[in-house]
Formats: sequence, structure tokens, C-alpha cells
Amino acid sequence: MKGYLGNLTPYKHYIFILIALVVANYVLVPLSEWQKEQASTLSLLSKQQRKVKALIDNKEHFDLLQLEVNAELKKNEQYLFSQSSESNFKLIAQSTIEGVLNDAGCTIQRIGFKGNTAITNDINRWVLELRYQGDSECMLKTTRGLESLIPIVNITDFNFNHRGLKKEGQGSFNAQLTATVWHYLGTQS
Repeated sequence: MKGYLGNLTPYKHYIFILIALVVANYVLVPLSEWQKEQASTLSLLSKQQRKVKALIDNKEHFDLLQLEVNAELKKNEQYLFSQSSESNFKLIAQSTIEGVLNDAGCTIQRIGFKGNTAITNDINRWVLELRYQGDSECMLKTTRGLESLIPIVNITDFNFNHRGLKKEGQGSFNAQLTATVWHYLGTQS
């Protein structure tokens, strides 16, 4: 054994370099990478902590803003459908729109709710699709009637086609409207 190690003595500096490279490659480099990851995570956590602290420090300001928003919402509540349940809301909204269509002398083919989107915790936006038939007076009265309703019914898309239209504007029209209404659920505190 001594003879074997004795033969390696002239190469001992190479062995030390090899051991240093192995230690650097398998210990120091991964340790350095881990340290960089930890520093990045620490930086991210400190930014998050500063943001949360800023939000907590401004709580009074946000509470005042919420009070202002609630006051504005109370003033504008008349423009929203404010029934307590979804089924009552749908019934009232559909009845209101049917009333406009009937007053205009239109033939209702279909009124359907396509879906809703939550705007806030208290307000949902609903999309309705209306299909109806009538003459030019029906089309005019319907669009005017829907746009002037309170609570608000907003026409977002429309498609009119006609059959047998005469120069005087008489004829049979088919209409498809997409309308938006808002349902106010009230405060849920």
C-alpha cells in the first residue's frame, strides 16, 4: 500500500485539484444556486409583506372609499333590478320587457336569460336574448321603450331583418336583440 501511495506523491497536487473540483461541482455550486433561490424567495416575500402592510395601513382610507361607493350605489339603486331572489328578479325583468314588447304591438317569440357575470359581491350582470316580430312601428317603439326603462335595460346587440318591406316602411320585421340588465342583491354583510 505504501508503495502505491508513494507512486502518487508526484501527482498529489493534481489529486488536490481534482478533489477541489469535485467539492466545487457537487457541493459549492448547488449550495450557491440554493442560496440564490432563497434570496429571491426572501425578496419576493419582503415585497409581499410591504404591500400587505401598506394595505393594512390604508384600511381607514379603503373603508371610507367603500362607504362612498355604497352611498353612490344607494343613489343609483333605482337603475338596478333589486329583487331579493334570482327567480323573482328573472320574473320581474322578463315581465317588464314583455310589457314593452306588448305595448309596442310586437309578437314575442322568445325571451331567454343567457347567463350572468358577477360584477361585485352584490351586483350581477345578466344577458338576455329577445326574439320578436312586428312592423316598423313595433321595432321603433320596442327599442325606444327598452332604452328608456328604469331599471336600465341596455341593448348590446341587435339584428333586424324584414320581409315584404315597402317604400313607406311597412312590412314584417323579425328582430333579435341581446340586452343586459343588472341585478342588485343587496349588502350581504
